[in-house]
Amino acid sequence: MDPKDAVQRFQYGEHIKTALITASQLEMSLPSYPEKDRAGGQKMLIALLEGIRGDAGVAYQRTEEIMFQNSSSQLSTAISQIESGEYESAAVTIGGAVSSATTAAQKAWEYLAEHGLI
Repeated sequence: MDPKDAVQRFQYGEHIKTALITASQLEMSLPSYPEKDRAGGQKMLIALLEGIRGDAGVAYQRTEEIMFQNSSSQLSTAISQIESGEYESAAVTIGGAVSSATTAAQKAWEYLAEHGLI
């Protein structure tokens, strides 16, 4: 890892983590929606998760950090779980995606700190 790569990894990791935390909060509220509103909420949440999954895919392509690929894969699983109404399982899976993004950002942060760049 070089400084430029570390900065990219950190930025992608923080962006994805923040977006996933927001998505997680939305996902946890979905079961409380009135039945007539739940399908629309589910569609919006899936669209958001698909966007974040795309960001994780780009992050992996540009940095080759496997944790971004892990986040992307976990989001594919979470999307399927939400489509099936398995909201509790999806919450756990999204949590795993947050953890993967956090790990990527943390590794980059450590590199930057070790080299006196932050």
